[in-house]
Amino acid sequence: MILRYIMHCGLVILIICLSEVAFAADPNEFLAGGYTESDTGLHLPYRLFVPLGYDPSHNYPLVLFLHGAGERGVDNELQVNSNINHLLTHVKMQEYSSFLLAPQTPPNTNWASWGETPSDSIRMTLSVINQLENEFSIDPNRLYITGLSLGGAGTWNTIRHYRGRFAAAVPICGVTDVSQAPLLVNQAIWAFHGDSDTTISVEFSREMIAALRAAGGDPLYTEYRGVGHASWNWAYNEPLLYEWMFNQAIPEPSTLILFCMGSGGLCAYVRRRRY
Repeated sequence: MILRYIMHCGLVILIICLSEVAFAADPNEFLAGGYTESDTGLHLPYRLFVPLGYDPSHNYPLVLFLHGAGERGVDNELQVNSNINHLLTHVKMQEYSSFLLAPQTPPNTNWASWGETPSDSIRMTLSVINQLENEFSIDPNRLYITGLSLGGAGTWNTIRHYRGRFAAAVPICGVTDVSQAPLLVNQAIWAFHGDSDTTISVEFSREMIAALRAAGGDPLYTEYRGVGHASWNWAYNEPLLYEWMFNQAIPEPSTLILFCMGSGGLCAYVRRRRY
């Protein structure tokens, strides 16, 4: 009886593992691209998923995915591994049909920059988005950003440097800077973290969410009990995440509001949230 139970559990685990392998993202489903910055010579590889049945007469959303530390490199493949599975599955759906952009930051670099300027990789990623908007029919009011671990920190940091550029942000288990919370009160955010994360403490997310709410923001936050660092496996499988994210949009420029931090402080155009 015990042996049968062990064999059954082993079979279940095997099926789960094989399912993960079988449904791992295929780099060949993405266009391979690269951006070289003319003044610095820096290069950023990226993969781009084009909506199924792409129709240039129709404007599509774009989802920007920032990978974790383990996918840094120059091969332009590591960043489209199984971590992107659920995102890819959903952007293939007719109701969420959209572009999916997955850049790859080089070894020993970070998405986030805690100074006054964005990191090289994020600066180049935004240049890639600008180029893609000229090449494809992309709705500039429906750009979404998400990332995990290293990319979670990059997500928080990017919406700080490019305020008003993204309609929604989904940072997962990322390092945060609570001093930036007042700048993000008008940003649609749904953050995720596991309370048993020993790689990046859940306190980063808890403190950032508390700071945002104290500053007048209204972020969504999901914390998984007993889950460690890989909380993205739960977050990207949340049934309501995609409905929420794809219903976010930046209003037309005529309805944007100029938001400033104090006299002579930083300013940014922000929007009201749409659900």
